Amino acid sequence: MDKKKVDYSELNKALEKKFLESRREWKDKVIAVVKQLQQIDLDATKHTQIHMDMLILREDLVFEIASYKNKVSYLNSSLKREKKTKYHNYATNFDLKLATYYDKDIYISGDLNEHIRQIEIFDNYVYFLKEQIMTCDKMGFSIKHIVDSNRM
Repeated sequence: MDKKKVDYSELNKALEKKFLESRREWKDKVIAVVKQLQQIDLDATKHTQIHMDMLILREDLVFEIASYKNKVSYLNSSLKREKKTKYHNYATNFDLKLATYYDKDIYISGDLNEHIRQIEIFDNYVYFLKEQIMTCDKMGFSIKHIVDSNRM
């Protein structure tokens, strides 16, 4: 079987572009809910609607995090397989004698740099999504605080 070689450099550039657009979309969604908070009044139905919007947004974020964490898990597994293959290749088929594991590791890290970078891109995006969830949680507490202070 012929394995198709993946061009991680081009793939990483496309992912960075995609995630940048996605970050902007999530930011806009969160800002829209935050702006609703700024216009909040004594109307309890408005509090409920904003709280529901925030919870729906939070659930969408949790779902997206789960899907990307699965992707990161797959990429880590793939990276381990590639490292194993590269290590075997450098130990048996490489023209230059690499005496230590450290020597082989330098070559392997260089070969798999873009693959490792792709995992980091996904990890950074998951971190961003987690931060958005924290913002949603803070909005929930703000709504509760506003409702509680209006009852006084």
